[in-house]
Amino acid sequence: MGIGRSARIWGPDVDDFKPERFLPENADSLPPHAWRPFERGPRNCIGQELALTEMKVVLALTIREFDISAAFDESDALSNDGSMWAAGSGAGKAPQQMFGEDMHQILLASAKPREGMPARVSRTNMQA
Repeated sequence: MGIGRSARIWGPDVDDFKPERFLPENADSLPPHAWRPFERGPRNCIGQELALTEMKVVLALTIREFDISAAFDESDALSNDGSMWAAGSGAGKAPQQMFGEDMHQILLASAKPREGMPARVSRTNMQA
């Protein structure tokens, strides 16, 4: 717990909730191994598996409250929205067809959605 609350490592705002500390552009400013929530080796946290499972359950229970649908048909409108969805080499091209269906996939080391994954998210009408 001491390393996670060290002002020497995290700065004077150590107790502030600042998830941007872990963004790739800020990660280099942190010392190696500064973030060790579960420790390692023989002193590994015995609650690690429970904590990780709980996070998955919370995510599953949260995500089921939303309807998520692909928005590839809105790709042109999204092209100038300020996000980096169109940075890939296949971005901005018309969808390819495969077996009569639109195909939005490229192979860059592995299969990926060609335009990132433009999506529409809305709250479901689930009854408790």
